[in-house]
Amino acid sequence: FALRITSKGHKSWVVFYRVGRRLRRYTIGSYPAFSLTEARAKAREAIRLAQSGKDLAATAAHERFKPPPESFAILATQFVARYAKPRTKSWQETHRILERYVLLHWRNREACSLVRRDISALVEQVAEHNGPYMANRVLASIRRLFNWAVEKDLLTESPATHVKPPGAETTRDRVLTDQEVVNVWNACASQGWPFGPFTQTLIVTGQRRGEVAQM
Repeated sequence: FALRITSKGHKSWVVFYRVGRRLRRYTIGSYPAFSLTEARAKAREAIRLAQSGKDLAATAAHERFKPPPESFAILATQFVARYAKPRTKSWQETHRILERYVLLHWRNREACSLVRRDISALVEQVAEHNGPYMANRVLASIRRLFNWAVEKDLLTESPATHVKPPGAETTRDRVLTDQEVVNVWNACASQGWPFGPFTQTLIVTGQRRGEVAQM
């Protein structure tokens, strides 16, 4: 029983056992999706089944060759439900991006038919009409989706590999100059309750906006 860690930091639980004289390795699942206790229970079950002649590793290898999703829409639905929603807080934004910018063009395309030039063309189109920032977000969502599909053996390779972001993003964060702080402070004084004192409190405390608003 072991925890395998790849060069990219991906962690997965595995168990080694013998079927006859053959040493087999069965991947239980990724960490932290499976806790240590859960993984140990799965490992014991795999060894018990191996002693009765059932090879889980061979069964899993056979299941990998199931046909890919019929359409990109099916793949996107699976990605959001099985990966984005349970693992990321921003899954609704990922869903919105896929629905608005990607499924509009690829809804009925076979997922396995998409190639790198399809992704490049779509990202460039988004950059032209919606700017480089949104194009980069679209590319990131597509890349995560295809990487997940490859990891789950739904596809053999990701067409998003080596697709470069269409442009550099300019940060919207900027530090106010001393004079700008004075100007904001004076404007707050003339603004009055509640937004004047609210903004002044933000300036002098540096606390989060929501916390100051509740206070």
